[in-house]
Amino acid sequence: LSENLAHMRQSSPAAPSCAVVGNSQNLNGSKYGAQIDRHDFVFRMNSAPVEPYAEDVGAKTTHHVFSHFYAGNYRPNGEIRIRPY
Repeated sequence: LSENLAHMRQSSPAAPSCAVVGNSQNLNGSKYGAQIDRHDFVFRMNSAPVEPYAEDVGAKTTHHVFSHFYAGNYRPNGEIRIRPY
């Protein structure tokens, strides 16, 4: 993961970067929090908790992304809504 992110930053240094952080347990124990927080935009999926996991998932949030189940607005087409933090 780190190598891929570093390569992307070098190939387009003027472009803003983003991290998309989901609500699975994949980041537990990863200590990627600081690396995630360095991004210009951090998208958090479905109200994933930050505390007490900030060391692994970061603390920065610029946008929340909700599926129709989490947004409380069921849409039969499965639309995903994005809203600024």
